[in-house]
Amino acid sequence: MKLNQLALAAVAVFGASQAFAAAPTQYLTGASASSTNVMKAARNLCANNGGSFSLYKVDTSTNKLGNVFTGQCTTGFTGATSYTTVAMNVAGGSGTAVLNTAANTATQTQFLAPVGTCTATTGTEVLAASNFGAFTLYVCPSASNQGKVPDSTDTDNEFSDGGFMDVEGNMFPSSVIDPTKYNAATDFKLAGFSQAFGVGVNSTLYNALQTAQIASGLIANSTCSSDTTIKYTAACQPTVSKAQIGSLINNDKTNFAKTAGGKALVGGTTDSTPIVYCERPQTSGTQQGAQLYFLNYGATGNVAGGVEAIINGGAQYPKTLSATAPYTALINSGSSDVKNCLNLQTAGNNTATGYRFGLLSLENNPLGGSDTYRFVKLGGTAIAQGSSSSDSNTDTAISGLYDYVFETVAYCAGGTCPAFVSAILSNTSIALPVGSSTAGLFLGNGVESHYSRGNATGANAAAPYLTRF
Repeated sequence: MKLNQLALAAVAVFGASQAFAAAPTQYLTGASASSTNVMKAARNLCANNGGSFSLYKVDTSTNKLGNVFTGQCTTGFTGATSYTTVAMNVAGGSGTAVLNTAANTATQTQFLAPVGTCTATTGTEVLAASNFGAFTLYVCPSASNQGKVPDSTDTDNEFSDGGFMDVEGNMFPSSVIDPTKYNAATDFKLAGFSQAFGVGVNSTLYNALQTAQIASGLIANSTCSSDTTIKYTAACQPTVSKAQIGSLINNDKTNFAKTAGGKALVGGTTDSTPIVYCERPQTSGTQQGAQLYFLNYGATGNVAGGVEAIINGGAQYPKTLSATAPYTALINSGSSDVKNCLNLQTAGNNTATGYRFGLLSLENNPLGGSDTYRFVKLGGTAIAQGSSSSDSNTDTAISGLYDYVFETVAYCAGGTCPAFVSAILSNTSIALPVGSSTAGLFLGNGVESHYSRGNATGANAAAPYLTRF
């Protein structure tokens, strides 16, 4: 067991000083999609062990975790009592759980050390709805609030110990994760829970889709667009199809989806509004899951192979927007960056107008906070309930009506999981108990759902979503 020492100094809290002792720390990279649930698990394992939990983050938004954050427990965590701190940096996504370990890189990752100008604040909805109690939230802001530590005094450079992934490592192209650096049979372990994903759109596209589908009769209630109490509920959500999204994210730059503008999604003959794809990089498990789901990589033999079937926002469509281009793909490092892209918040060139869509896990519930993007139905089926910030966003996935779902896996180098990761896998009912309203996540193995892509013997993100337990 590796015990890295994180030197923690005094923290300014409303003018008072709080001293921290040196804390044994677990350093994790990997999926941004499930990171909120990982921090909820940390808080729950801390409370179960009789401790008090504090969460430190860089992002200043009250309802977003961001990419860089650290959780600290006064007593250590149930199942990993020798650790009092878990530091995470999920910029880059799932692939970094493998790529940022000492065996795969010579460059250490920057983690957030909760020292310096960290201030206690409100906004505990960032870990909302759990069976366990309160925690203290601190914000340690950087200039960009995304993927950077505030300053040198708050930086802890370390190699990653591993982490969680939206899909297993052998689902990534070999050009992204070298298959000689892992053992596919032993190094990726089912975490015991599944994550539902969905199509998020900016408010401009949501409203346009809703108006068009009310006019066509696809949405039956004509008051959906004007009645704000029902506007975002499942009954009023507009829909996009799997074929539409697949056509927008594949690498055919001359197809109708790429050249028609708004007509490709909203319909009609006159809408030429530009469409922007808020894309994730190839190191992202969310991105690999999207390619598996929308482009059928498992059947076409592209798993762990080339990436020729997907649009490349980094090369073919650089991060530059044009008011006249009918289609643009923008690379966004983490889930928080995709949300910024959909919200049209300042981040690079993400402030231009137009229609925008991106693929996100359903733990990212935009209701009740500052987010303006919304989820739409996929193929006519809603996954987001659209009622409140405490929605589970899992009902249709649990019942098998919705299948844009993947099992979360843990990267455990050499078959041995990091202690904190093992604590979650061994104490799932404590870390993420049934009824804790961890949005977008549900327990597998027949506990909450009988549907899965993987089974008791292991994960397989390329397999169909079927009854397996």
